[in-house]
Amino acid sequence: MFGPNAPVWNFVDSFCGPANPFEYSKQNVVVYETYPVLYIIANDWLQPDKRSTGRLPKYNPARLKTFQLADWKFICMKAATLANELRIDELSAWLENASAIEKPTKQLQDKLDAAICLLQAIEWHLCEHFLVVGNMDTGYIVTKSNQVLEQEMRVRCGALAKENKDGLNWSAEKWLHRVTKRDASSWQVQHLT
Repeated sequence: MFGPNAPVWNFVDSFCGPANPFEYSKQNVVVYETYPVLYIIANDWLQPDKRSTGRLPKYNPARLKTFQLADWKFICMKAATLANELRIDELSAWLENASAIEKPTKQLQDKLDAAICLLQAIEWHLCEHFLVVGNMDTGYIVTKSNQVLEQEMRVRCGALAKENKDGLNWSAEKWLHRVTKRDASSWQVQHLT
């Protein structure tokens, strides 16, 4: 699944390799890596908690100690609502049906994550701004953004910098970039500090 021999690279290579999220691409198809958790935070699909920012839903059934069926239903319905707003009826119906499953499997959760990534890809085409976490040298994740996610990522960069994690420069300016689509052919990159 991971590393230089992972099957994903054959897939990505068939689309001319990973796209540069910092530059406009004239390709018909671009491939960006995304991550459901960041999109969940950016959409404020969080559960109430002691923390003012809320907590991430625990919807992975493979993690028996933390999995919560209510969180599974919550994420399925949030995604279904968005799919409905985007007029993707079949996906919305599938997500609503998934929310009614009382004992979801890890395989079903992988499909839910794929649906979340699909919604993110569609929304990426519709949005004016997006966040790139990482860079072209070490890898990156592209996600929808909001102030809560950007602040959370700044805090995490600060914590990694304090730990001197992996000996890398973990400053937010190096790892967090808000990209604005200026028009159909150019983007502006703002490094977050």
